[in-house]
Amino acid sequence: MNLRNELKSIISKKGTSFKKICQVISKNTNNPQFNSNNVSSKISRGTVRFEEIQLILKELGYRIEFVEDN
Repeated sequence: MNLRNELKSIISKKGTSFKKICQVISKNTNNPQFNSNNVSSKISRGTVRFEEIQLILKELGYRIEFVEDN
């Protein structure tokens, strides 16, 4: 699973953009560092934090769920 492609797919389904999602999160968290360029770079480098992905998914109406593999 490629994180970038999965996020692109979800964002596209929601009819919005990565930039808009990051702007909303930045405003809600009062964190000017949470912008599309910074987060995109972190995703590319593989240094994005779990919490950052959770914020993005929450804004999109999704959540991460751990399911035991049988």
